[in-house]
Amino acid sequence: MATCRFYFDHNVSEPVARRLQREGTDVVIAKEIGYEEVPDEQVLEYAALHQRILVTHNRFHFRRLHRAWIRQGRHHWGILAVSHRINRWILEDALKDFLHTFEDVEMIDAYKLINVMGELIDKPL
Repeated sequence: MATCRFYFDHNVSEPVARRLQREGTDVVIAKEIGYEEVPDEQVLEYAALHQRILVTHNRFHFRRLHRAWIRQGRHHWGILAVSHRINRWILEDALKDFLHTFEDVEMIDAYKLINVMGELIDKPL
């Protein structure tokens, strides 16, 4: 099973990322690479180039960007859009469940939502 690798956008809980890193999950945080204030397009390009699933609270912008990329025939390694109201402990548990459920290739060009309860929801185009 291929392991999922994450890229946490600047607006996602850094403590969650740090705990996942300590447990062996491959997570890059926007702050670590100086991507705290870059355009969304550049964020998705970075994640795609480095074969990472983008984790973000910026649901609406990245949904539009996801649709545009699909229409243009461009590919990314997946987007997990997370509810702004989610508790960080629920988010951490949801991401751990995700890691045990999905292989990285299953997320190619996928857009999924993690709701406030930590449930994973497919969001078709």
